[in-house]
Amino acid sequence: MSKVSLKKSILFILIILIGLTSYQVVQAIQDSNAFASLKMFSTVFSMVKDRYVDEVDSEDMIEDAIRGMLLDLDPHSNFLDVEQYSDMQEEHKGEFFGLGIQISVQEGILTVISPIFGTPAYEMGMHAGDRIVEIEGESTEGITTDKAVKKLRGPKGTQVTITISREGEAETFNLTITRDRIPIYSVPYHFMIRPSVGYVRVTRFAKNTLSELSEALVDLRNQGMTQLILDLRNNPGGYLNQAVDMADLFLDGDKTVVSTKGRIRGSSEEYKASRNDQYEDIAVIVVVNRGSASASEIVAGAIQDWDRGLVIGERTFGKGLVQRVWPLPPDHKRALKLTIAKYYTPSGRLIQRDYDKSRMDYYRERGEETGDTTDVKYTSHGREVTGGGGILPDISVEPDTLNALIRDCYRQRLFFKFAISYNATHGVDREWMPDSEALDQFKALLDEKEFEYEPDDFEANLDDIKLGIKREIFSAKFDQQAGMQIALEQDKQIMHAVHILEGSEVVNTELRTILEMNY
Repeated sequence: MSKVSLKKSILFILIILIGLTSYQVVQAIQDSNAFASLKMFSTVFSMVKDRYVDEVDSEDMIEDAIRGMLLDLDPHSNFLDVEQYSDMQEEHKGEFFGLGIQISVQEGILTVISPIFGTPAYEMGMHAGDRIVEIEGESTEGITTDKAVKKLRGPKGTQVTITISREGEAETFNLTITRDRIPIYSVPYHFMIRPSVGYVRVTRFAKNTLSELSEALVDLRNQGMTQLILDLRNNPGGYLNQAVDMADLFLDGDKTVVSTKGRIRGSSEEYKASRNDQYEDIAVIVVVNRGSASASEIVAGAIQDWDRGLVIGERTFGKGLVQRVWPLPPDHKRALKLTIAKYYTPSGRLIQRDYDKSRMDYYRERGEETGDTTDVKYTSHGREVTGGGGILPDISVEPDTLNALIRDCYRQRLFFKFAISYNATHGVDREWMPDSEALDQFKALLDEKEFEYEPDDFEANLDDIKLGIKREIFSAKFDQQAGMQIALEQDKQIMHAVHILEGSEVVNTELRTILEMNY
C-alpha cells in the first residue's frame, strides 16, 4: 500500500471513529498511540483484502470492524447500516409513503391484518383478512413481510396493482392503489374506558408524539375525562424533547423534568416544565412494564418524583443513556448512534442499569432488580425512591399469564382467522357477544386446522376464548381501537389502574392522597 493510500485509509477511519470536526481529527492524529494503532489496523485491512485466500468485501470488513469497536461500549451505542439508518429515520419522522395496511404472512399467504383509517387502502375498500396473492402480477407465494413492505411502499403519487383473494368471494380481483403519505401514529388508541376515566396508549416518542397526545387529551376532556390512564408499556423511547414536552403537560412551570450529564458541549442540560400543568384537574396513573424504556422512564420518573400521579405495573427497562446520531461519510447513508450523556430524574436518580455483563444478559434481565438500588432519593413529598435499575412502580402489578390453549390460539392466529370467516357471513354490531353458535363454529375451525386441545381446558378458559373471539371480530369489523377496548377489559394492569381511580381498589393513604391532591 502506498503512503498516500495509507494516509487516506487512516483519515477515513478517524472520521468514522470521531466523525465530527477537522480539529478533532488532527488531535487524534497527534496522539501517537492512536496513530500507531490506526496504522496497524490499516495494514491488517490491506493484507486481508489483498492476500486472503478468498475475495472479501471491503465495505463489509470496515462495517464489521466498527461494530466490533462499539461492542466494548454500552449496549445502546451502535453502527447503523444503510437499511437500519433509513428505517430509524422513517420511524422517527412519523410517516412514509405507501398504501396504509398492516400485513402479515399467514400460513404462507400475505394477509391484511387491518387497513389504516383514512389511507388509500382504506378508501379503496380493503378488508382485514384480504389475501394479497399478487403484487404487480408477481405471485406473493413464499414472500416475507419485509420484502412485501418494500414492494408496496414507494414514492408519493405512484401506483401499485395488487390482486386480492377475499373470504366469501369466488374470484380474485385487482385493485390499483395510488401511494400516499401514511402516518405512523405514536398514539394509536385513546378512548373513555369508564365514564370519567380516559385511556391513552403511547407507543413511541417520535416527531409528532406531543401533538398527537395533546389532541387525544382534548378529545377525552371534551368527553368528560377527570382521570387519566397513560399507558407507556412496551414503549422503547425516542426523542428526548418529546418526553420533556409530554411530562410538561402535567407539571407546574419551572419544575425539572430531567437532567443530562455528559462530556461534550451541549450534553449537560437541565430540562424544565414551562406550561403550568395544563391538566392540573386530572388525576394521573402511568402504567409501565419491563419494556418501558428511555423517554418512557423520563416521563414516569418525573410524574413519580414530583408526586404528580402514581406509577403502576412492573419495574421498567432501566435505560438512562442519551444517544446522538451522526451520519457518516462518504454518502451519509450510514450512521453512528453514540451515547453522549446519562440522564437523571428530578430527584437525582440515575435510571440506567448495570451493563457490565453480556448484551444478551442485559436484555434478558430487563425489569429485574440487577443494579445498585442503594441509591436512595426522595420525592417532593418525602417518599423514598431508588435509582440504578429502572423506575420501580409505586404499586407493582404483574401482567396476565395466558393459558397455553389461549396463547397457542393467538400464536396461530386462530381468533383472527375465525373473525374473518365469521364477519363474512354474519352481521355484527357494537353490542354483539359470542353465543353458543359462534363458539361451536370456533370449535369447528379448531378441528379443521387440526388444533389439538382438551375439551375440559376449553371450558375452563371459556371467558378468555370469548374475549379473543370478540376482540378479533371487533378489530376486523370496526377498527383496531374497537378490539383494544375489548382486550383491556381483561388486562390485569389496566383494570388495576381503573379500580384505583374508581376507588374500588384499596391503596394506602399516602398514595391515595397523591391522586386526590392533584384534581
